[in-house]
Amino acid sequence: MPHPALDPRTAVTLGQIVAATERGARVARVVDHEPGLVSGTARNLTDEPDIRDAKLRVTLAHGGDVYWPVSELVVEVQAGLVSLDYRPRTPTERPVTTGGRGDGK
Repeated sequence: MPHPALDPRTAVTLGQIVAATERGARVARVVDHEPGLVSGTARNLTDEPDIRDAKLRVTLAHGGDVYWPVSELVVEVQAGLVSLDYRPRTPTERPVTTGGRGDGK
């Protein structure tokens, strides 16, 4: 399927996806089924003439590999639905509070 011309925002997002893959980053993606968020480790991109046709192989935290289409990831990264540097909060971390006053003091 032909792609539209590559705009700067898409080029930057593609670069972020490639960089995350090269460093074996922890990644996460919002999904429309339980548990709502899946995470794992970026492994490699399938070899395609146009990177927008490639798929990102991710080894999920709970086991098994999935292949996420890069064309979908570009849109989802830009919408904030995919993290390319996922750091889950540990059970000992607490959310930042304002002390009940609402003014941050």
